[in-house]
Amino acid sequence: MKRARLNPIFLLIAAGLLLSLSQGVSAQTGPVNYTVTLDRNPTSHLLHMALSVNSGGAASIDVAMPAWSPGAYAIINPWRNVQEFSAVDEKGAALRFEKIDKQTWRIYTPSGPQAGKLITARYILYLRDYNDEQCYLRGPNVFMYVLGKRPYPLGGPVKVKLEAPASWRIQTGMDPGPEPNTYVAENYDTFIDASIVLGPNWEQTEFEYKGTPHYIVFLGKGNYDKEKITRDTKTFVSYFVDLMGGAPYVGPWT
Repeated sequence: MKRARLNPIFLLIAAGLLLSLSQGVSAQTGPVNYTVTLDRNPTSHLLHMALSVNSGGAASIDVAMPAWSPGAYAIINPWRNVQEFSAVDEKGAALRFEKIDKQTWRIYTPSGPQAGKLITARYILYLRDYNDEQCYLRGPNVFMYVLGKRPYPLGGPVKVKLEAPASWRIQTGMDPGPEPNTYVAENYDTFIDASIVLGPNWEQTEFEYKGTPHYIVFLGKGNYDKEKITRDTKTFVSYFVDLMGGAPYVGPWT
């Protein structure tokens, strides 16, 4: 049987196309940095968001709002709450972008030797969980992510900076960052699972098990027994930590 021969010119074109696609998808590099600025008027329910990442020389980068939420078996659509999307490079030059589907924005990066590689996407987000008493940030409802190797977000560490009234306290499962009101996570999965609570008057209890502190935040007023809730929570947390041979949310990680 005669074997088919592939045209070497076709192979060269295909290889070049695959290389260019690979560069476009994976050239950008972590870390990913977020800044959340609470609007001065809490009744507006508006957050001013910024996401920064190194483009790594890619011709474009894609950022998207999640359509999912950990533990929720349903499609969510927080992209509907996004307003006034824009993008700039590290020199403040405005960048061209287009919305390529309902939840994804493609940012075209600058070219040339003098072009900046640090890309910042900005957007205003309407969030009902922000008012004059509190701001509750649940990751998938708030934070766009950078698309890396599909279908996964870009890898690497994540840092978030929170700009809120000085009198407001902050609680989150992430580790404190190097600057005030900054928090860090080793990867996107850890970051997106760690909700953030800000506010002047929320209540908190805590317990410790095997050297790991655990905090329970109570939002709003209610006829509940905080101490009983804390004791019950410690009971099942202790059981599952022992069952798993340790808390999976405590480092070091490999």
